[in-house]
Amino acid sequence: MANCCAKTKSFFGVVQQIYSLFSSSTKRWKIFKDYVEGFTLEPLSETCWENRVENIKAIRYQAPQIRDALAHLVETSEDLKTKSEVDSIVTYEFENFEFMFGMDIWYNLLFAINYVSKILQNEDMHIDVAIKQLKSLISYLEKYIEIGFEEAMIDAKEIASEMKIKAVFHEKRIIRRKKQFDDNANEDAAYEDMTQSDIESFKVNYFIYIVEQTLSSLKNRLEQFQNYEETFEFLYDLRKLKSVNIDSLKNYCFNLEALMKHDGVYNINGKDLFSELQILKNG
Repeated sequence: MANCCAKTKSFFGVVQQIYSLFSSSTKRWKIFKDYVEGFTLEPLSETCWENRVENIKAIRYQAPQIRDALAHLVETSEDLKTKSEVDSIVTYEFENFEFMFGMDIWYNLLFAINYVSKILQNEDMHIDVAIKQLKSLISYLEKYIEIGFEEAMIDAKEIASEMKIKAVFHEKRIIRRKKQFDDNANEDAAYEDMTQSDIESFKVNYFIYIVEQTLSSLKNRLEQFQNYEETFEFLYDLRKLKSVNIDSLKNYCFNLEALMKHDGVYNINGKDLFSELQILKNG
């Protein structure tokens, strides 16, 4: 998800770059700790949601302090390449409203995902509870895509005000859209340039895009869990076992036998399983 578009890759690239700059020496790390209290940065993980949440959280709630720490690096570094790199981050990211806006969106999105992810990692997690949690997260994100943009806008403006930067986007975007023709019109492909307001472009091409990508991924995961539940539920849910009719129970057992077959070897005997479960069902 974090690599779903170029702008997203750029955002997380900056987060990783900030960590790399400060962690490259004990002297630089001390500068970071002198300015930033109660938060830290870590190398970004491709698989750990909590790692990404904590990194963005540090920047989200200590952006002015991290900017000051970066400015300190510019002033004290003798390496011209480092000076240029850090100055670019300060100017084009930390003093860029779009970066702050995207940061708030990502923090809210990843916080919700990480919350559910930690629940799903519980070793005692039951599949029915996992499905319930995924449905809840999907419901939250479907609501977030409707109201989250405006909420993130308010937060981003507050951050911009605190950092004394303008709450505006720096560039205009042009979208090329194919014209529509009726049957009597020239059918040759033609395009017209359509400008979007910066805010609309950011909403459609960034906010809505990443939330929709996230929803698509979660819905696929939910479908997988529901398939697992349909296959295995009769084994772990006694209420399901008690209520299912004999024909359905037999089908479940033989379907499971087929599913567990590997290289021509049956790991489960559907007939034996059916006989055993009949005893439990009627017990």
